[in-house]
Amino acid sequence: MRNFISLYLFLAVLLTSYLATYVLSKGKSYYIKVFSVFSICVSLYLFGYVLELNSTTFEQMVFWNLVQYFGLPFIPGLWLLVALLYTKKMLILRERTLVWLLLIPVLTFFIRLTNSLHYLYYTSLELQQNAVMPLLYLQKGPWYYVHGIYILIALIIINFVLYREYRNSSRWDQTRFRVLLVASGLPYIGLMLTLVNFLGLGLDYAALMMPVSLFLILFAIVKFDFLEIKTLARETMFENSSDAMVLLDKEFRVMDYNKAAGDFFSSLDITLQNGNLESILGAEHEMLEIFKRETPEEFQGGQKRTFEVSSAVILDTYDRNIGSLKSIRDITERKMMQERLKILATTDALSSLNNREHFMQLAQKEFERSKRYGHGFSVLMMDLDNFKVVNDTHGHAAGDAVIREVGRLINTNFRQIDIFGRLGGEEFAIVLTNTAIDDAHVAAEQFRRAVAEAKVVYAQKEMRMTISIGAACYFNEAESIGEILRWADEGLYESKKQGRNCTTVKCAG
Repeated sequence: MRNFISLYLFLAVLLTSYLATYVLSKGKSYYIKVFSVFSICVSLYLFGYVLELNSTTFEQMVFWNLVQYFGLPFIPGLWLLVALLYTKKMLILRERTLVWLLLIPVLTFFIRLTNSLHYLYYTSLELQQNAVMPLLYLQKGPWYYVHGIYILIALIIINFVLYREYRNSSRWDQTRFRVLLVASGLPYIGLMLTLVNFLGLGLDYAALMMPVSLFLILFAIVKFDFLEIKTLARETMFENSSDAMVLLDKEFRVMDYNKAAGDFFSSLDITLQNGNLESILGAEHEMLEIFKRETPEEFQGGQKRTFEVSSAVILDTYDRNIGSLKSIRDITERKMMQERLKILATTDALSSLNNREHFMQLAQKEFERSKRYGHGFSVLMMDLDNFKVVNDTHGHAAGDAVIREVGRLINTNFRQIDIFGRLGGEEFAIVLTNTAIDDAHVAAEQFRRAVAEAKVVYAQKEMRMTISIGAACYFNEAESIGEILRWADEGLYESKKQGRNCTTVKCAG
């Protein structure tokens, strides 16, 4: 009988030692650390008990019984921590939480260690021979029952937490939680049998039940991926990612999320927790719809930030869709960079107007819109007079200053709905939307006078400039914006012939 129990417990010691080493090798998260320490404590407890059973003297039995308490008092609290972390009832392992959970175990450890001074834990220790083997008979003291109550409370909370999770889980997860509930319940049964000294054998039935619990936990690890052993190596990346990540099942229930996700939703005054996503988001209907889509979506968050929600489908071993992983990334900087690149690609750096290519694209769109809806528009072609003289006399830097000033004048003298651009060199063009040619002529003359009155100061030298303008209007027979620009260009050519610094209107027909 003793040999059978010893072999049984020895194999359990090997199992827990392997389990602690294997899990610890997978990462350094709170999850892994707590479960590894739990496994080590169980291993110490069973190791001490198997050697107590095989001791031949009273002193050896007392010594190995004491060794058990390097692990035994901490097992319930650590298993409770594992349950809380596993079910996400606790996301961060805080020092204050550890103190409260492990206060009684630490006191139990020191009280047992110094029991010979006060006998609060065991009032007496005797060697007795029962029908099976000689055993250490322990008369329980008051602190033994205090620690026993602590164990019972911890086991009740553990089973309550697991049962709650079982009720809220999918069918696949329910099977996993059944196994864990049984694994957590067996030590409770063993403790009860020990307290009533079942069969009068004086055995520690909790120790005898522990290997069965460990086997069930190992079964859950292999079969159901309990503690997510297959993904623990990636857990650090998940938990510490700057992207907010939320794991949803098929019914859009929140199954898991990282700290960044909790912080993100907190910034929106939303408390993220396990449960139905619809009830969590409440009135945020737009965000709910975005989360339900599988294609990447963008939305505006607080403080003028832009976020992108992408989705990865989670498949089981049979390629069935069992959920999705939503990743929320702050793309504000990327969007700003894209805008800057867009501006660089479409804007003339010197004048801050549209460059030639972008101007032609916008002008063609306005042409097509006018053709479709019958709206009229006018075009101005403008060229600075004697610009080469400015470059030759004052240098190209002075010429650049003139171009910048003309760009500023265009921006301030025309409407924001108009389209303007620098076509190259000293040549500019403007599309006056919904503007008849007579009004365009008035606007052109006002701008021409504004240019003539402007002064450009460069290197303490004052420069004045004039501009020649050609105006043309939209006509139904035109097939592209290019035809209207050619008419305006002819008007510009005539303005130059007439002595510059004037406006000429040229319209088809």
